[in-house]
Amino acid sequence: MLYFHSDAFACRLKREVVSISSPITGVLRELGLLKDPNLRAVSIFHPLTSAEFVGPRLGGGLFLSKKEMETFKSASFYFDQSAELSRRLKQLSLQHRIQIRTRGQDPFAITQMALAVLNEDLEKCETQITKLQAWLKEQQSFLQAQAAFKGETFFFLGEIRSGKLPSLMMVKDGPILFWLKQGKLKTFDSPLSYVTWGEKWKKNLKGHELFVGLVQGPADQEFRIENLGGNQFNVFDPMSLSPGPWQIHFMRRFVEKFK
Repeated sequence: MLYFHSDAFACRLKREVVSISSPITGVLRELGLLKDPNLRAVSIFHPLTSAEFVGPRLGGGLFLSKKEMETFKSASFYFDQSAELSRRLKQLSLQHRIQIRTRGQDPFAITQMALAVLNEDLEKCETQITKLQAWLKEQQSFLQAQAAFKGETFFFLGEIRSGKLPSLMMVKDGPILFWLKQGKLKTFDSPLSYVTWGEKWKKNLKGHELFVGLVQGPADQEFRIENLGGNQFNVFDPMSLSPGPWQIHFMRRFVEKFK
């Protein structure tokens, strides 16, 4: 009788991978691959606790040193779309650079794209991928079934402090783009993913709009909504600004609590 070790059938990475791409790391997390020995490093900016990932964590852009990258020269090196980062990586001895486009897409589209790209580095992951696809379908159906936001709602990158709104507004990107496409949200009218609002916009407000500051804290931070009084709120969530499956988790928590 033949006996097979269960690891022979386990989902795994078939080559070394380095991910400073938020959606790629998010998909690896959903597939249960954060402890795979072939996952060599992730970004310090990804919302992973020290228990979830114990390997090296890299900075980005100018913080990537040539000496450090020499260790990963044969790995699949995933990074999020950035002209500056792309230029920097071309200077380093990396054989397999894979750029992930995140700007101007909703979390479901980004997750599907990341999964498709990552598939080249996966082995025996059919069961985990099927489970992930089922989870994505369930989350999308749940979010589509929710009521629309009440009145115009504006989302900002950062914390609202003493009534002062952060300068940058998320408009057609991430969760906001998803809610817009589903007809759930009215917000700033612009074709851009992010805008810097001006005094003219502020003067034309009617007074019944809602303002939400998105604050991405440490990975072990509890989800929390801070009511600043009236129509201003801060939302603290470690996954709120990380593209990919992270933001799907955030949207689920947000719509369940923000009434």
